[in-house]
Amino acid sequence: MTTELELNSLELIGVEESRIKSISKPFRVLGIDLGTTNSTISEILWNPNTPNNFKCVCLEIDQETTSGVYSNYLVPSVIAIHNNKEVVGEGAKRLFGRMVEFNLTQYENIFLECKNDMGCRRTYHKAPDGYRSPPEISGKILKFLTESVPAEKNFPTKKTVITIPASFQVAQRTDTLEAAKNAGISISGGELIDEPIAAFIDFLLNHPDKIIKSLKLSSKVIVFDFGGGTCDVAIYQVMKNINSKCLDFSPLAVSRYHRLGGGDIDRAIIHDVLLPQLLEQNNLKASDLGFEEKKIFIEPSLTAVAQALKIGISNEISQLEGFDKYEGKEKKELVKIQPGRHICSLKDRDFILQSPSINAEQFEKLLTPFLDQDSLYARETEYNLTCSIFAPIQDAIDRALISADDIDFSLMVGGSSLIPQVQKAVKNYFPSADTLKHTDKESSQLAISKGASYHALALELRGKGLFQIVANDKISIRTESGSVDLIQRGEQLPFPKSNKWREISSLVVPEINRTNLVKVNPNTNTPDFSDPTSITNSSNDIRVELIAGIDDDERLLFEELWRIPNSVKGGEPLLLKYRMDENQVFEFDLSIHSKNDFPSFECSIENPLTNVVNPNQTRIRIQEAEEDLRAGNVPKNEIPDKVVEIARDYSELNQIEKAISFLQRALKMKKEPDSHILNLLGMNFGDLNNWEKEESYYREAARVSTSRAPLFNLALSQKDRGKYKDAKVTINEAISRERDGPSITLKAQIFKSLGEDKPYKENLSEALDCYEDMDNMSDWELGWYLTAAGLSGDDDLKKTIKSEQKKRAAKSKGSLEGRGALPEISLNLDTK
Repeated sequence: MTTELELNSLELIGVEESRIKSISKPFRVLGIDLGTTNSTISEILWNPNTPNNFKCVCLEIDQETTSGVYSNYLVPSVIAIHNNKEVVGEGAKRLFGRMVEFNLTQYENIFLECKNDMGCRRTYHKAPDGYRSPPEISGKILKFLTESVPAEKNFPTKKTVITIPASFQVAQRTDTLEAAKNAGISISGGELIDEPIAAFIDFLLNHPDKIIKSLKLSSKVIVFDFGGGTCDVAIYQVMKNINSKCLDFSPLAVSRYHRLGGGDIDRAIIHDVLLPQLLEQNNLKASDLGFEEKKIFIEPSLTAVAQALKIGISNEISQLEGFDKYEGKEKKELVKIQPGRHICSLKDRDFILQSPSINAEQFEKLLTPFLDQDSLYARETEYNLTCSIFAPIQDAIDRALISADDIDFSLMVGGSSLIPQVQKAVKNYFPSADTLKHTDKESSQLAISKGASYHALALELRGKGLFQIVANDKISIRTESGSVDLIQRGEQLPFPKSNKWREISSLVVPEINRTNLVKVNPNTNTPDFSDPTSITNSSNDIRVELIAGIDDDERLLFEELWRIPNSVKGGEPLLLKYRMDENQVFEFDLSIHSKNDFPSFECSIENPLTNVVNPNQTRIRIQEAEEDLRAGNVPKNEIPDKVVEIARDYSELNQIEKAISFLQRALKMKKEPDSHILNLLGMNFGDLNNWEKEESYYREAARVSTSRAPLFNLALSQKDRGKYKDAKVTINEAISRERDGPSITLKAQIFKSLGEDKPYKENLSEALDCYEDMDNMSDWELGWYLTAAGLSGDDDLKKTIKSEQKKRAAKSKGSLEGRGALPEISLNLDTK
């Protein structure tokens, strides 16, 4: 059932008339999208005399450059120190493109993408005072934005709201608050808003007819932010709160992927479309240009051209689709040309690209791997998904423990989401969802700061925001006799509202069975579980477990052993204190009533109910590993493996060149060929579109081992690049080493691409027979099994496989099962 809310803009914000009458003076509120690449600022001027007559406006900001003042809504998140003067925005961005000419060094006197370092405790030690940390740099960007707002004497600024990625954890949110403080902005934690929520609010208030009437009492919304450098996916449960005229938001899964963005499409256009034109026009052979020349010189020179062609051909396709004329159009004849002479300067020579072009057939072909729904777990590695947009989308769906059919609304934001083929593919992926999309790039780019302004207005007018974060599931503590509920599903956060502690005093120390006691290693004073028959009399263990959900949906959130003195007897009372704040940080403290001198068990869990993929943790892991290497804390024989770990983390952050340098360093340390490292090098060179080195490393990896993995990966790459005959030869080489389900599934795909129907069906049938017990499959094998099921059209099998993937995502069996004893509960406490 859909409950309708017939409201104007002010009513959507939920302001009572009595509250409006109590405000006698006009004011201004600001919303800031502090972005990784670009930042924007929006304002609302509100007057009590005309309370419903207000507009949210994104402000054009004047930015100094070497060639004069440049005005735009977008302010590049770049700062440079040039001629002893601070340059912010477009001017700094242009200086970055000419760093050698202007004697600039990154993180010394020019800074960009510092948002990625928030919460990492990173410092820029070569920079001058005031520029040595991410909060200081971000603070200067915020200050530049707010100081650029036109003065309005009659409209003083009362509230400022800043947006952050939904994946930001406590340390990153704290750094954002520090950046605001550095900019002179008075702000609290409640005045930070997740970017996907801000985007949804903006769309809701600007297009209420598309959402309000079809918004259920409880709806699931996926926000797909496909920008230039990242692909952010967030899934929320949105509930109408009829009593408060407020929307309750409950995050289910949030992810930030650095391995996929619109820039990847730009690079595909450069290497697959523009480079062949450049070679032809300059009478060059492909071998005349080395990879470094293509990557270091030609790619940056042609990036702007590729972006313009991408936007241009997308607009042409959109216009034809608007008149239902695109499908019948000859794709080769639909051409977008970028007029003019475009210079590509190398160290010792220049090349000219005259009037580069792209046609719709070329565009659709290069988009194919980005829109692939079949092979989401493609290459044989445990750490990487494909470049398909559906890899992060499906990953978020799996983490949220739902299916694509459960999504009610799909909101697409970010410039790359405007590509017609992307919109169509996402729409088809969510058959039950209303697709919400902006009609132009500007609206999509400005939506987040405008949504923040609406939220700021609500905070100022009603004392609370447009939305309320609630717990999306129940949180309980396990006991020997059942579970004790701590936070109910739908509970508003913070809980308790005062953010003080909620207490439960009816838990007791369990009667410890001697078989629960284990030997303590005298050297480390830690449990030694290798000899469970050996008993120590010094202490006992209580197993502390927190769970979410109920019955079949129950899943483990946390488990740890709490060592207590052996003098504490069973039945002694325990005191449990807990709370959960608006940033979804759950804290609890378990103590023994009679032992005030004995330390309590304390724990803090960030986002216990939300599956968060946050690259910040990867950066911290890299910093810690690099510091361990510098400090000599890694045993000599373990250094190569540690270096490989760092390389894999850099690859996860899409810092491919760094990943390659670390892998090559590890290979030298090994002093002999290593198939695993060679295979990883092949994968990373493939990510750089360096197909020659990709094949070279895969072939070398195959030469020094009997594994079929490098040959499988090479065949997959050849298939994805349309080299189907080469792929057929290579996959047969792989199968000669190991004949298994994934390899034969890939072979079936290759035959399908070649149009050879009979061998396609034969190989697909054989592949399906090769897959055995799903319990014994790796996630990678299970992904290829799903691909085979999709090719066969067996919907029941697909459903079974997806159910297994969902079960793995929700797996709650803990590693401490059987160790220690759970707390007991008093008879007077209600249990599940």
